[in-house]
Amino acid sequence: QTLLCLELAQRGVLVKGGAPFESSSGGGGGAGDVHSLFDAVTSTAGKALFDADTASLPKPLMAACSAVMAMAAERCADILGSIITGASNVKVEDLPANLLLLGAEADTKSSKRRCAEVEDGRLSSLLDLSQSLRGPKAATPDSPPPKTNEILLHLRRYRTIMLRLASGQYLRAAVEFSANDQPTMWKRCLDAVLKLNSALQIVARYEDGGDNNDNGVISEADIDEYSQYATLETVVPLSNLIRIASDKGNDKRASELGLRAAQSYLAGFDSLGGDVSNRKDGSDLSELSSSVKKIFWDEFLKKKSKENITTKSKFASLAQDAIGKIAMSTILSNADLSEVEKRVFRLLHSVLVLRSRVAVEEGAIDSRADHEWTAAKNRAEEKSGGVGRGGIAGLAKTKKQKALEEDLSRDRFVREATRSMLFGDDDDLGIDDAAVALRNELTQDFAEVVPKGGALVDSSFELMELQINRLTERARSIGLLVTRPTKKKSTATAATPKKWNQSDCDQAWASAASFSSPILIDLDECTVAAVSKRARHSICTMAIGVIRARWMTISVSDATAFEVDKASSILSKCKEMYAVEEKKEAAKRKRRGDDAIGASAPSKDLDRALQIDAALSSAQCRRALALASDDAELSKSIRSATATALKWEKKVTSKRQEEILGESGAPFLQLLLAWSGLHRSPFSLCTVTQARSIVRYAQESFDILSTVCGRVPTSLESVLLRLAKADVEGQLPGGYVPDGDKLYTEVFSSLSDSSCEIHENAVAIVKAHCLCGLSRIALVGIDSAGITQSAESYARDCLNALDVSFRDDTFLSEWRDPGFLQSSASFHVCTARQLVAESLLRESKPDEARQFLEEAVKGSPLDYDAAFALGAFRLRLVIVQGGTSSDQEKKVAQTQLLKAAKLNTNKADPFALLGIWYEKQADTKRAVGCYSKALLLDATHPVAGRGMLRMKPYEEIVHLCTAATSDTSPVNGWAWKAVGRSKAMDAGDDEMGAICLQQALRSRDISASSNESLAFFFPRADGDDSAPSDECAETWAELAFCYRRLGKYSASLRAYNSADESFCGEMLPPSVLCAWAHVELELGLFEDAVSRFEAVLEASTEPSVRPLASYGHGIAMVALSKTLVGEGKFGSALEHLLQGIQSVEALLDKEEDPTSSPSTSACSFKLLGDLYTLGASTPASLFTDKTDDKGSMRCDLDCCSHHDEETLSKLFFVSKGGDAYSKAMMAHKEESEESDYTDTSLLIAAASFDLGTNLLCQAQILATSLGEGTGGDTHTSMLDMLKKCKGIQHRIDVSIKHFRAAIESYELFAPAWCGIGSALCYRDVLLAQHCFCRAVQIDKTIADGWSSLGLIYADQNAASQASETLDALTQVADSPF
Repeated sequence: QTLLCLELAQRGVLVKGGAPFESSSGGGGGAGDVHSLFDAVTSTAGKALFDADTASLPKPLMAACSAVMAMAAERCADILGSIITGASNVKVEDLPANLLLLGAEADTKSSKRRCAEVEDGRLSSLLDLSQSLRGPKAATPDSPPPKTNEILLHLRRYRTIMLRLASGQYLRAAVEFSANDQPTMWKRCLDAVLKLNSALQIVARYEDGGDNNDNGVISEADIDEYSQYATLETVVPLSNLIRIASDKGNDKRASELGLRAAQSYLAGFDSLGGDVSNRKDGSDLSELSSSVKKIFWDEFLKKKSKENITTKSKFASLAQDAIGKIAMSTILSNADLSEVEKRVFRLLHSVLVLRSRVAVEEGAIDSRADHEWTAAKNRAEEKSGGVGRGGIAGLAKTKKQKALEEDLSRDRFVREATRSMLFGDDDDLGIDDAAVALRNELTQDFAEVVPKGGALVDSSFELMELQINRLTERARSIGLLVTRPTKKKSTATAATPKKWNQSDCDQAWASAASFSSPILIDLDECTVAAVSKRARHSICTMAIGVIRARWMTISVSDATAFEVDKASSILSKCKEMYAVEEKKEAAKRKRRGDDAIGASAPSKDLDRALQIDAALSSAQCRRALALASDDAELSKSIRSATATALKWEKKVTSKRQEEILGESGAPFLQLLLAWSGLHRSPFSLCTVTQARSIVRYAQESFDILSTVCGRVPTSLESVLLRLAKADVEGQLPGGYVPDGDKLYTEVFSSLSDSSCEIHENAVAIVKAHCLCGLSRIALVGIDSAGITQSAESYARDCLNALDVSFRDDTFLSEWRDPGFLQSSASFHVCTARQLVAESLLRESKPDEARQFLEEAVKGSPLDYDAAFALGAFRLRLVIVQGGTSSDQEKKVAQTQLLKAAKLNTNKADPFALLGIWYEKQADTKRAVGCYSKALLLDATHPVAGRGMLRMKPYEEIVHLCTAATSDTSPVNGWAWKAVGRSKAMDAGDDEMGAICLQQALRSRDISASSNESLAFFFPRADGDDSAPSDECAETWAELAFCYRRLGKYSASLRAYNSADESFCGEMLPPSVLCAWAHVELELGLFEDAVSRFEAVLEASTEPSVRPLASYGHGIAMVALSKTLVGEGKFGSALEHLLQGIQSVEALLDKEEDPTSSPSTSACSFKLLGDLYTLGASTPASLFTDKTDDKGSMRCDLDCCSHHDEETLSKLFFVSKGGDAYSKAMMAHKEESEESDYTDTSLLIAAASFDLGTNLLCQAQILATSLGEGTGGDTHTSMLDMLKKCKGIQHRIDVSIKHFRAAIESYELFAPAWCGIGSALCYRDVLLAQHCFCRAVQIDKTIADGWSSLGLIYADQNAASQASETLDALTQVADSPF
């Protein structure tokens, strides 16, 4: 009511006690009520406000009226603030919905309608305010009530509108009615704007879900002075206060206000004239807030500010002008200011100076980019020439046109203009100097400035971030000009005629690093934790910039290494704080109930996280490379770097993320660690595939760097890349050795070139490494064009190459350990000596090898590698010589291994070989002790692990195998194999067993054990070479067996092929070959299976294997003969049947042993019967002279004289199958009598069915010989044959008898119903039809039943039933015809 009354008063209408009267009348009014106020609003709507020209009242009175309205609004805001914070007795729920009068909604609507008709926004806005206090409104009547935090946020927004109204009224009082030299109203206006800015900041933080306090409450105390002035709305009151202070000679006050005015102008630069108040909150009050700002503020602002500023350049110019008028000495001379406050003023001045200069630069960049962009578009339009000859159709965009459009994007011209500004040698704008001044001011005392600075400190760090980005972009651009000079002139190159070189690029990167380093060095973890999230983001950017810049400058000294370590420490703290903040944010989202499950983080957040991780990994790799080669921490770092490299190589796919990784140097540094080939075995934790990925990943990072910032690998880095790749192909199992040989040769040749720029120390080490690699390749014996010498010759050349005195410890900057050079040389010397000794041993020169190794020990008596190499050699001789070795030789071997163990107690190799020595002496207790000690030092040691598997049952050492498989070592294949075998054989988990065996085959000690230095000691401790043994082939075979049981026959077949390829002997073990043949049978590879079984029968004499091979051979012959019959190759089919019969009969001869089981004999007889019965499918002409005993056949067939000798021979041959089936049935019955727990009813039914089928085949043979089915006028049906030959009738009768016996034994045996139906077709067709129906009823997938039933329906002209039957047949048979 007060605000409405004061608004009416400013229009000349006074309301007293609710009754209006005109000011000109001078009369009074009656009692009245609120309704009369609405009448006054309705009647006054549309009437103009009094201004300085139209007001009849004194200006001071009008100014007071406007100010009172402002104070009323400000008081309302203060009361509302106390209610929000709980400082008032009034509760939020007690606030009325209508601030005028409950029940006066009709009057309110009438007044608003009148205001809308006359477009009176001021009165309409005040009426809206009176109705908008309670909120937010529910979407529907059924919607749940708003939450408390939503109501409080609405009230905070309402409070900002009140403060905006207050600031507008103060502005009106100052603009319209105050004298030019009176600062009162301008001061009130400024205070109101500052309070408004604080309220807006609070609302913005609540909308963003942020808070400054642990209790989640944000108050005005959390909004510092710098944030309050960071808006353009403070410019007008500030500029007038500065004018008044200057006119009065108050230079100190004018300077202080000038700082804030410059800050406000720069805020306008950042928002192009906008301010924080323009934030769209999307709430119910959004439109009302905009309306109040437009009506109560903007209208009067236009009257005071005649110039409409719309360009960045103008804002930047105004800011610089304001800064130029500031007298800092006057401000700092104030004795009332504390030292900390003075420092804050100095920091503010430095921030504004730098920000204004950057703003000028950015404005110049925008202006230049817009000019060039417009010109380029105009030239493109002139070249296009309109629509063109192709008409509208010719407007289809080609790839060239799309590329042109992309080339004409504004971003491109902004980038070129930016580079042009950054290329200049002279800092015309003084940005670099201003940045250094701000940095120095900021780093004086963080502990005092941070608590007082607030948002000012945030802005300071943001400017530091901006400067490091400027310097980084400058270094990138120079690098691109150095490595990829442009052929045509561009905007950038036209302004930079200077010829850039690599030293300029290095200097640019060094400048970027040296700028941020002082800040990071002065920072501590407490300060990082104390600053805001904004400042921490900038600190994080600077730390990343230092690590990036020091990688780009290539060389690393101890001083720069300290910078990198410090930056890494800061980054680690930032990452920790980010994690804490993320947990808090997640908790807040959960409390609000808006935590989106599965929501992905923004791409910028992901990029920032990757930047931090990449920079940390780069710094960690540098620290690890600086460690001594025998440092235990180095092994952990190698493991971590390898895992990280493999993870990023797979997951990082976008171009931007690849650039982030490349700029940090992480890919190459991770490669150096994962490889570590200059002081230990290369890629000790990688398979060949993983090592290739890491090398490729590092190479691609350099390719990306060259295109992004011109960073190309140095000569030594290129050599190390190629050397690592050579080790992958030449030394890792599965590598392509010819490529390794080629790379070693190329690297060695390049180092011998006189133009080589690499330090001579590095040349000596790398040459030695190449020679060792070539020696290994020659030792393996693979033919390669690059191998021109023997392995021994290469190894001796390596020793000669290292027989030099190194001048200093210089090698590569990353390897900063003083002892690295000597460690690398010792490693290569030891490797070369072992290679020489191995070569001599292979040449049967053990004495020379011993002498060579003994000299190495004499030359370096305290060298562990030399001592162990001699001990391993002596133990090897003891094992090879076996019983011929003397006790003295055995003792010497033991002594040498004990000496090696004492020289380095952290090495597992000596203890593992001592275990071999004790095992050979049958000292089980000591052998187990040594193996245990070795596994304690190295859980994956391949010699010790295999030794424990020999000495102990798996159940007792399962914990050791589990520990070994938990390690990522490439030589833990022995453990994976043991676990896989246990899973498959003991637990029956073939799926898990296959997984474990696959992992075993990926391990070097299984897949390529010959490349391991201790491979000789893997398989045995007794030196027995009588039986060939190959772990790789054995593992492949076990994997194939798992696949077979899982039904994965193709995978099983491939595994058996791999086993055969990897086997070092002449032929795989017979049991493996038999299993392989059975898989081929499952896949229909009958010929391969036959040859496999024949190979076993020919080579093996094992009593446990030959029966299996004979039986399998018979099965293969049956399957192969069926295939040959189908192809019409009857002669070949019969020959294979005879071979199968021979194998099975030989098997039955051996099974006549009383110890053989009836079930085994039954299976053999069944197979023999199948072989004989299948002969019925071949022509009778093939059986001439196949048998001489046909007497029984003649007696049986005396009633018919039409049978020739060939038919009798075939009939006799097939009848032998019936005899075999009879014996099989007898065996099953015998088994049933012997065991009370074996149900043989189905087996007896199957044997009866086979016997019936054999008899039916015999009847068909006789009928065929008599012309059955030939047609014509003769009687050639089977019924006619029954009358002609009693032998046919007898065999059909007996077959029916056997089929009935099968049904009686097992009624649900569908094939027996099909068999009896086939026999009854010759006697009773209807009964046969019933049998076939019963068969398909029992088994709907039996094709014989459906086909026979369909033929019967067809013979009976039952076309419909025949069609249905044949349709069913097509569902169950692959080829129904």
